[in-house]
Amino acid sequence: MRMSLMKSPTFNSVAAAPGLVSSHPNPGPQILGAWLSGLGRSSRRTMTVALKRAIRTVDPAAAERLLDVPWQRISLEATLRVRVGLEAAGHPASRNLSLTAWRGVAAAAWQLGHLQLDELQRIRGVKGFRHHGDTGHGRFLSPAERTRLFSRGSNDSIVEKRDRAIFALLLGGGLRRAEAAALTRKALDLLDGVVRVEGKGGRVRRVPLSSPVKAAITAWLVALDPHVAHIFPPLSRTGRILRDRPISGAAVADLLARRSTSAGIGLVRSHDMRRTCASDLLSNGVDVMTTQQLLGHSSAATTLRYDLRPERARRVAVEAVFVPV
Repeated sequence: MRMSLMKSPTFNSVAAAPGLVSSHPNPGPQILGAWLSGLGRSSRRTMTVALKRAIRTVDPAAAERLLDVPWQRISLEATLRVRVGLEAAGHPASRNLSLTAWRGVAAAAWQLGHLQLDELQRIRGVKGFRHHGDTGHGRFLSPAERTRLFSRGSNDSIVEKRDRAIFALLLGGGLRRAEAAALTRKALDLLDGVVRVEGKGGRVRRVPLSSPVKAAITAWLVALDPHVAHIFPPLSRTGRILRDRPISGAAVADLLARRSTSAGIGLVRSHDMRRTCASDLLSNGVDVMTTQQLLGHSSAATTLRYDLRPERARRVAVEAVFVPV
């Protein structure tokens, strides 16, 4: 039987430490709110799910009541228990995301005066999970598959124009699905050919638009009501704008799945488009640092995991090495 995280000696021992307990009966909601406010809008849902995953490994009930968790009692001991619990919780990337969320809450607790700095440093020192075996996960889309995905229907409807513009940003700009969905007219500068993207952690980057991507977006904007602020609003089947708000990231994933399946190329996920973008950039001699900046990765190691270039590309590469035998 698992011990409740909220009642565990892990948290109680830290709560007894001088200077760590607020006069508020439970400053947990304040800490959680401070953590969420430091995240980008597109990241909040993802990171909340990751935090719930971390909590669920030691206290499933608490995962559904994050506001009731006494975050002011977070500690190294609790962190280690969570890490052990995460060992059986899916892919290493998902586990590391959960640890990142957990550390973020610890940082918020420290910022609000509920956690000592040395304890925060010990929490941050807990190692993440290594990627074992083949690091290339996901799918690389061949040129033929991309052509089928982007092929126009018989009537090239308004809905198809919108979807094609979204796909162009995912593939040609390497945007995450939530990043593309949230774009507004103010973020787009077609004259200069760039789009301002707010990524994870509120980090902002400027992504140049290639000619095909720019053309797809322009074709869609011609059909879009100029008074609509969001570039990709939800549409009815007939192309009527339902409301001036962004389409959700989940909706982007759904329309891509439907389109790829109907095109006969199997299921394509939004991150497959992003991985294909990274692979094409690296194949054409773009350095890792530039690719990292375009994709908005905080680490070049993450960018390298997106490299899904076919085996033949590596075979060609090794022939360039001079071996005097």
